[in-house]
Amino acid sequence: MSKTERCASCEKAFGLLRWRYECVICGAELCRSCLTEADLPQWLSPLPTGGLCKSCHAREAVPLEKRYKEALVGRQEVKAFSMPYSGRSSPDPHAGVTLKTRYHRAQEDALRELQVMAAFHERDSVVQVRFEERTDTEAVPRPGEGPIPYGERKNSSWRATGIGVLFWTLSSRG
Repeated sequence: MSKTERCASCEKAFGLLRWRYECVICGAELCRSCLTEADLPQWLSPLPTGGLCKSCHAREAVPLEKRYKEALVGRQEVKAFSMPYSGRSSPDPHAGVTLKTRYHRAQEDALRELQVMAAFHERDSVVQVRFEERTDTEAVPRPGEGPIPYGERKNSSWRATGIGVLFWTLSSRG
């Protein structure tokens, strides 16, 4: 790939004080002031990590940012079931999306993230919700005696998994 001498957006020359960056989608060479980043949490973003040019940001990131903001609001409407759902309406078998959260200190936080993920993927329910616990131990130093451990502290964190589904009765809204 040939190196350009000027920013593709503002046309200012690259040099010692103006460094060259690349858009992670189209590869355009830009200066730092012309580079933008997606306003999405990394755990949710399907975009590669890094900066985007303005046209790629408008085309790729803006619709995802809008969906994420709607998902934060719509998360309260997402229902979660620990067992496979056996209600009067049946889930669309082709709309299942496996969801897995990051580890959180509380199960409630992991469930909230799972609901946001389901809403982001335009699903109205999460079935077969399971919580996985991870326990870490850390050495606890004696107060005032520096790094010499005299005990251990156990820290638990939780991750939620589930299948995001769209139910027939709600998917026929139009």
